[in-house]
Formats: sequence, structure tokens, C-alpha cells
Amino acid sequence: MRLAIPAVLFVAATIPAQFPLIWPGESVSTIDAEHLRAYVPAEHAEDLRGLVARADWIYAQMCRDAGFEPTQKLRLLISDWRDNHNGFSFVVPFPLVQVELAPALQRSAIFNGFEETERTLIHEFAHQISNDRNSGFRGVLEGIFGRILPNDLLSFMLWYVSTPAHQTMPRFWHEGLATWAETAYADPDSAWGGRGRDPLVHMVWRLDAAAGVTPPVGDWRVTHHEWPFGSRVYTYGVAYARYLSAQFSDRASIWEIIDGQARSWPFVFNRGTKRLLERGHVEAIDEARAELVVEQWQALEEIRGVSVTELERLTPVDSVLGAPAWTPDGSLVFAMRQAQGRPRMHYLRPDGSLDSTWTPTRAMSDVRTTPGGDLVYHEFNWREISRLEVAGDTVGWRMLQPDAVETSDGGLLVAALQLRGGGDHELVVHRFDDGDLLDERVVDTQGRPWSPTLRRGREESRELAWVETDADGSRLVLSSVDDPSTRRVLVSVRGRIIHPVWTADGQHLFYCSDHTGVANAYRLSLASDGEATVLPVTNTVGGVVACVPSPDGETLAIVDHDHRGPFLAKMSADPSTWVTEVPEIQLTWPLAQSRLAAPAFDPMPQNPGRELRVEPYDGLGEIRPLYWAPTSFAVPDGGTGVYGLAADPLFTHVLQAGAGVGLEEHEPVGYLSYDYLGLPIEFGVRGGHSERTFGDAVVEAVTLEEFDYTETVGHGEIRLGRGLFALERTLLLHGGIG
Repeated sequence: MRLAIPAVLFVAATIPAQFPLIWPGESVSTIDAEHLRAYVPAEHAEDLRGLVARADWIYAQMCRDAGFEPTQKLRLLISDWRDNHNGFSFVVPFPLVQVELAPALQRSAIFNGFEETERTLIHEFAHQISNDRNSGFRGVLEGIFGRILPNDLLSFMLWYVSTPAHQTMPRFWHEGLATWAETAYADPDSAWGGRGRDPLVHMVWRLDAAAGVTPPVGDWRVTHHEWPFGSRVYTYGVAYARYLSAQFSDRASIWEIIDGQARSWPFVFNRGTKRLLERGHVEAIDEARAELVVEQWQALEEIRGVSVTELERLTPVDSVLGAPAWTPDGSLVFAMRQAQGRPRMHYLRPDGSLDSTWTPTRAMSDVRTTPGGDLVYHEFNWREISRLEVAGDTVGWRMLQPDAVETSDGGLLVAALQLRGGGDHELVVHRFDDGDLLDERVVDTQGRPWSPTLRRGREESRELAWVETDADGSRLVLSSVDDPSTRRVLVSVRGRIIHPVWTADGQHLFYCSDHTGVANAYRLSLASDGEATVLPVTNTVGGVVACVPSPDGETLAIVDHDHRGPFLAKMSADPSTWVTEVPEIQLTWPLAQSRLAAPAFDPMPQNPGRELRVEPYDGLGEIRPLYWAPTSFAVPDGGTGVYGLAADPLFTHVLQAGAGVGLEEHEPVGYLSYDYLGLPIEFGVRGGHSERTFGDAVVEAVTLEEFDYTETVGHGEIRLGRGLFALERTLLLHGGIG
């Protein structure tokens, strides 16, 4: 029996040729460690030595656990290009891992709260160790030809018999294994246990089980257009990986299963587990799905053991949306992206009608409003660099999660997270007058700051609340903007605190938290003597990630989830209508009984990275041949022969060559090109000899008979511009001879 899965090439496994891995003109430094060679932003290189040392330590121990012996240092690109956290892994045409340093925000399942980049490194290293495996006949061919980027049938056939086979397995398998690794290697004493223990991941399983629609494996694909928009490759991939880890640990560890899978032929998935587990993936996945449903029904029974909050969906199914804000006319404004549409700002009117605007919202951020009704949010430009938007004006760059209030003198007070580069961010408060920045103040915080919100109704002594995270979880903190000594912790939990929002009178603070295993809304009240009391607002089957009180204090705008995705709802702000209890559920992470049950990292030496040296990046000195292959496109115009590629690790220097004979006249053909993409103004030179054939291109004047026409052409070209191969083609000058 074959597994009914569209087996596709792991899309994060191949570096596109002719595409630089840094922005043109970016200054990069090199840091060499024992097992890694890291490329980092030059301006933050000294500060990043500790991170590189930690990455080297993690990679070495994961290789040890996996029984993996790399033949060369892994290239690690640590980037600070965009204000959106992510990571990528490549094995073709050479091994490279890239990690973005910007933070992931609390409503993301990537959010870690503490050492977030470390979790992403574990995830990407798991990809690398899984995919960077070749042995036997394929290994011999790789040693001869390299790791090929195919461009025709001939080179594709060679690619098929030589490429590391594990990279061609289904996407849910890759992401499930990597998400298993970030969970299995999580610090057991930390409040952050990886996505396998994350309440927002368990929420997806729970909602599907409650609706009786736990998806079949054919729907665990990244291209799925419905919510959760392809994240099933992570959520259900890790569910399957944890099942294998627990159920079959007496026979094989996850790493041994990976090794067995890598010894299959490319795209042959189902038989990878038969030798070790005596069953294929088809049978094992069916068992895992059935056990997952039973597990989630136990959680559902615990939640439904007390009163459950029932909410009416007011937004379309299969959409994602950010936290809303109220406008003076009683509307709700929020960012929303529907399954087949672009993200835009939307308004939910008091009469229930939903209006889309033309305002794009690439960042899909949470929206706030000033007491006067002006919109406050962060947005991304085309490079995903964030800008702070207040009342339609950009008032700052590289800033996230803003809030703003008007001051008594007609100015504006803005609080936000300011990204400082190198993975650091600070909580800042800006004072504006008529658009001019009067003052910038950094707020002293302990741990990582998030979600600042300025207290309403306190004009004379302005106060600011925000969230802080560390290894122990999250804290909700309150302090005077002008007097840091007034700082006090209002709430502490082992989990997230999401999107705190003040009421208009400043007496109450609504927030969401997932410390019980389910994200729910809570209200914190401050008495005149400063004493804080907390009441639960919701007990949901899904997950409440925003609770925003209306200006009149009568209605709450809620963002909850069902199995068709997040949705906007309204409920009464009268405490007598709220729940009185929120049960705590267990987020199951089955532990194996033997082998690699709970891998952990050895303690690191003190002062990691102090002995690592920082050197300028020398791309020219690192150019290496990457691969060559037979092809019917030895030159771009066609020809039977070979082609090859050489480049440096960041693809700033790209050498391409081809040689062979033409397809018609069998004339010798060939070309050679060199492109340098490491400067703001890029340039390239290329030249060659081609045989060009045109079918029925010549017509005899009398009989009008058509003939094929073939010519041989020598040609050369010089290209100068910006974005020659990237998506930034703002300037291109070229001249050629032929």
C-alpha cells in the first residue's frame, strides 16, 4: 500500500542559484567556531560571539545524539534583515542554516519568551542533521558531481540518483521532526517547552477533535488554503513525531528512524519505517491520529466540566486577524487576511456589517486607538522592516507593538518596542509635539519587554503597563513613565500574557493568558490603595488571544478560535455574566521509556565565545566549485554538454560555465559568466558562443516554402545595476556585442 501523500521536495532545502543571501552592500563578519562557520552583521559581530558559541555547542551535541558526523563545518548565517523572526535550512548545493534575529510576538506559536533564537537554531539544526545525509551509491555520485541544482531532464535524473533522499520526504515529516527536536531539547526547568507543549498548538488539535474533523494526512500540507494555512505541517507533524518517539522507543529513537528514512530512494516515504518499526507510515499515522483524538477529548471533558463561554463568530471562516480596537462611533477596526485575499484593515460596524478598506496590513499587527480615535499600529514595508503608524503618519522605524495617548498640552505619548539590532529590543516612550520628537526615554525592564499599554484616565501622573518574560514565564508590570522607582509586578504566570488593554477610566486592565493550558481572558482591577485583584472572564474550548473593552465599558471585543480559525466576537462587560472558574488542563508530551527519551544539553563553559575571533567576510577567498552536471542546456540557447556553478557561501560571487555542442549543427558551444552581488551597485560580465535554431523562420520568395534556420553567434554582455537577481530591480544598465 502506498501512502496517499503528495511527496514534494522540501522547499527549504535548496538555495536558489544566482540569488545573494545578503542584501547588496551589507557588511558581514565571519566567526569561526569548532563545528560552525558563522556569518553575522558586522556592526553586531562582537556582541554575537556568545550566540555563535552557544549555537556551536548545541549543534555538536545534536550531532552526537543523532550519530551524525558532518564532513565539513556548517555555515550559519545570522541575519538582522527583517523584523519578523524565522529560520531556514538548506542542504543543496551546500549545507547552510539562516536565522533571523528579530523577535516573534506572543500570539505566534514560534514565540518562546526566553532564548527564542536558541529554539529556532535547534529546529533548523534538526532539519540539517536530518537532510544532510548521503551514503552508498548516492554518496559516491555526490562526491563526483556535488549537490546539483537541476535545470533539465538529464541533470534532474542525475539529481534523483545522487541527492540526499531525506530532503524529498513530505513537508509535515520535516517540520514535525524539527518541532519535536525543539520540544525534546527544551530546558525542563523553563516555562517555555517548545511547540509540542505549546497551548496554541494543542488548541488546534483540541478544536479539530471537538468538531470531529481531525484532518487526514493528505491535508497536512503547507499549501492548504484553509486555517491554519499550512501550519498543519508543524502541528500535526509534531503530533506524529511525538507518537513515534513514545510508542516505539524500545525499537528505535527518532534519530535512528531518520537515518533509516534517509536510506530510502528520493520521494519513497512509506517504507522508511518498516525495517525498524515493522510497519509503514500509513499504519502508524492512523494510530497516531486515533490516539490524538482520545487525548484531546480528555482535555475537552476537563474544560467542559465547568461553565463554558459561548461566543458568536462575527468574521468570515478561514481568516486570520489581529487584535481589534474600538473607534468613537462604536465600530471595531482590525487587520484581517482571508484565505484567498490580501491582508487589509477592516471595520466591523455597530450594525454587524463588515467593511474592508484599501489600507494594507502586511504585518497583521494588533491595532490600538488613542482616546481621540486615531489608529496606532506597526506595519511592514516590502522588506519587512517595521514602521510605527499613528493617525496615518509614520513616526518611527523598527518599532513594534505601539500604544499612544494624547497629552494635556496637545502632544502625543507613544510607547513601543524599539529593535536595536543584533537581536536586542528595548521598551521606549516617545513624546511628540505637532509631529516633532521632543524626548525618547528607555524604560528599565527585567527580562524581555512586550506589549506596552499606557494607562488611560491618568493625565497628571501617566503610568505604563507592559509584559516581561524570562525562563520562569511572564509578568505584568506597572510603573510611572517618569518615575521608574514606582515599578511593581501585578501578575506572574508560567506562560504567555497577551495584549493587555486598559479601560477608558484606567481602573481595569484586561489581558489574556495561557497558563492553564488554554488561552483565556482575565480582568485585573486596581483599588485606590493599589491592591490588584484578578477575575476570569472566559472559559473557552478554543483560545482567547484578545479582550478589548469598549470606551463606554459595556462591551468586550474578543478574539477567540474554533476549528475554522480565529474569529471576532462580542460579549458583555458585566462581571455577573462571566465564568467563575477556569480549569487547568495537562498539555501532554509523552516521554519515551528508553533511548533518547529526554535529550538535554550539557552545561556550557563559562563566558562562551570569548575565544572566538571576528574577521571581515572575504567572499572572493571563499569561492568554491559547488556542482557540475550533464545537460541539454550547456548554454542558455541549448546544447548537449555539461554546466557547473561555483560561488561563495553567501552567493555574492557567482561563477557559471557551460560547454558542449549545439543540437542542430553540432558546433562547439559554451559560455562563462561572473556576477558580483555584494555591493549596492552590482555588476556582471558574461560571454560565449551559441548555436541558435529557429523553426520555419526562412520563407522562399517564390514558392513560399518555409525552412528551418540555424546560426552560430558569439556574444558578450556587461550588466550594471541594483537587484540583478533579487526582487529589487530598481536599476539595470547593460550593453552587449554579438
